[in-house]
Amino acid sequence: MSEMGHNNPPSDAQLLKERLESITTPFMQRIEQFDNALPRVVINSPETAAKAAEMLKQINALSKALEEQRKAEKDPYLSLSRVIDAYYKPMSEGVTAIKVNVQKRLTEYQAAEAKKADEARRAAEAEAQRKLEEAQKLEQQTGVKNAMEAQRLKAEAEARLQDAKDTDTAVRSSSGATAALRTTYSGELASAAKFLPFVKKHYKEELDQWLQTMAQKAVRDHKVTTGSEMQIPGVKVTAQQTAVVR
Repeated sequence: MSEMGHNNPPSDAQLLKERLESITTPFMQRIEQFDNALPRVVINSPETAAKAAEMLKQINALSKALEEQRKAEKDPYLSLSRVIDAYYKPMSEGVTAIKVNVQKRLTEYQAAEAKKADEARRAAEAEAQRKLEEAQKLEQQTGVKNAMEAQRLKAEAEARLQDAKDTDTAVRSSSGATAALRTTYSGELASAAKFLPFVKKHYKEELDQWLQTMAQKAVRDHKVTTGSEMQIPGVKVTAQQTAVVR
């Protein structure tokens, strides 16, 4: 119950739930009747089997009517949702196209900057290595001047290496937006025979699940196509029988 001063009207969801409860009352009552009758269902003769078949027929009819009503109640909302999707789709596609365009240009720029930074890093490393080699030669010579020069070259080499490591190609806007290159990877199957042992070792559970799905599909497809059972290497075919009432 709402408190004083907070008598908010019921939400659309609550109103819909109340309406559904009202129109499905006959279904709930009928389901309860079948559920109560279930303990009394004993099938041990043609007569009791016939009664059970009649009961199953009524249950099938109830299930069909329930599903038809569910769809009838849901379809108007689905139609409205499709109208909303259709209305927003051009705008969403337009925004996505603009995003992709800008992102492509930014990626091209940052990729070029990253390439420059990598070239600069390699040059700095080469220069640092050269200075270190000069410093090592000077250290082998005597004299204070040589020792001081060796220390200077070492310091310069370390500074160049540090500058190369600190290179940042990220872009930052005045509003705080930051853009940086992100590397993602995708794989394309080149050899199933070579890839399969890797999958068996690292993804055995997923592979087993997929093989189970394919085994079921192979049995079902062959049965539909040929009308007969088949022997599939590595697959145990099991027939299941279910009573069907028409």
